Amino acid sequence: MNYRFILFVCLSSVALGAFSIIDTLFYLQKGLGFQQIAFLATLLNVVVMVAEVPTGFISDKFGVFKALLIGTLLRSAAAIFYIMDFYGNFIIATILAAVGIAFLSGSLNAAAIRLKGDMSTETALSSLSFYKSVALIIGGLVGFVLFRQVIDYPWIFASVCFVLACVSIIPLVIGLKNNDKNQHNTDHFAQPDEQKLSPKNLPILIKNQATRPIFWACVWISVGAVTPMLVWQKLFDGFAFGLVLGFVSLQVAVMAASYVVKRQNIALRYKYIAMLANGLILLCIPLVTGNVLILTAVMFLHVFFHVLSSIFIFSLFHEQVEDGIRNTAESLTSLFDSLLLIPIYLITGYLLDAGRLNDAFYLSAGVALLVFLLYFLANKSPVGLAD
Repeated sequence: MNYRFILFVCLSSVALGAFSIIDTLFYLQKGLGFQQIAFLATLLNVVVMVAEVPTGFISDKFGVFKALLIGTLLRSAAAIFYIMDFYGNFIIATILAAVGIAFLSGSLNAAAIRLKGDMSTETALSSLSFYKSVALIIGGLVGFVLFRQVIDYPWIFASVCFVLACVSIIPLVIGLKNNDKNQHNTDHFAQPDEQKLSPKNLPILIKNQATRPIFWACVWISVGAVTPMLVWQKLFDGFAFGLVLGFVSLQVAVMAASYVVKRQNIALRYKYIAMLANGLILLCIPLVTGNVLILTAVMFLHVFFHVLSSIFIFSLFHEQVEDGIRNTAESLTSLFDSLLLIPIYLITGYLLDAGRLNDAFYLSAGVALLVFLLYFLANKSPVGLAD
């Protein structure tokens, strides 16, 4: 995998780590409640939903590395708007971040697959996840220290890292300008009209993807992580050094999952077990919030099995999708994911503000079990639900 791309992934992940360790606490210290935080998350997903298909289409037509550059610049600008002190700054920051996420969502995996060489798809995606986790830990530790000094500092640091990430990828944007599009699109005019990637063919693409169980597994996989994502900082911050312990252990879980996939050829039955285990562990988390060591262990297992599940699902998705529509197809998964996250965030925020932690985790566990069922169906009927 190209070293400049790895550097880009590491720098942008350091930026993400710098504020992902403290973002919920940052909002709470700014006077927001969980429902208001959920509203911002909902707004982010609405904008992502609107932007996903256009940005995925742009990426497929004009190149994944250009999309990575644009998306990262937008995230850098968003980080600055989060700390500005004027009415509506959170909304502007959220919109900028959402459009940036939309540009990055399909492009990052597509770029990794473009540069994977002789690696398998699972190995390429797990390597990407490993690099991101190492950088997230570094960024998180820096962000934690900066947050204890001034709560705005992690966002400034993140913005600078995003800019440096953009600088690192510019040689790829320039050097691969003639080979930066998906393979089928380089011979675009030689394709039959119905196979060309164009706005008028998007309804056909949506219909074809929506009949595939693996498409819906990709859509639902992140929905199952909403509750732990919203509450982990609050749960760990009540213990001495709990925030650092929680953040580092969760990133180590991501690294461990990535390492296992890179080193082992995992049989299908064990993939099923990992997905079922994730759902069962989510049911246990609210029962162990009083002990930091047990909480750390259980959250570690949740993240470990969740990341394994995500790698298995997206690897199968990329193996089943045509190369010429790869970015747009993954953007479609993010579009529907964003649509589903709107009610999920609002419901989860309401449950958490009402003190109904158990019910919030039951919701996530149910989604995790649904993901297992969809992945099972995808292996039984890879082409479509109608088959």
